[in-house]
Amino acid sequence: MNSLETITPPRSSRASSNGSTSMIQLSCFTIRDGKVVANFVAYDGMTFAVQMSVLPPHDSRMDHAMTVALNLVARGRKLVRR
Repeated sequence: MNSLETITPPRSSRASSNGSTSMIQLSCFTIRDGKVVANFVAYDGMTFAVQMSVLPPHDSRMDHAMTVALNLVARGRKLVRR
């Protein structure tokens, strides 16, 4: 299911010009006796965070810097555990 929600981003200068964002989601329903008894929704949270300017765009300088920093932290933690 593809849904289109209108959301006000925290920094509107980076968000889409019309103030809306597109999010692809998967909805899984459990139906018993003709009634919905459970609903599980999964969506791509990383893409949504980029659209809302919470994370930097993919392949940008900041994206690469964050990747390097996270890898350094992971390496440091691995060394400390030894």
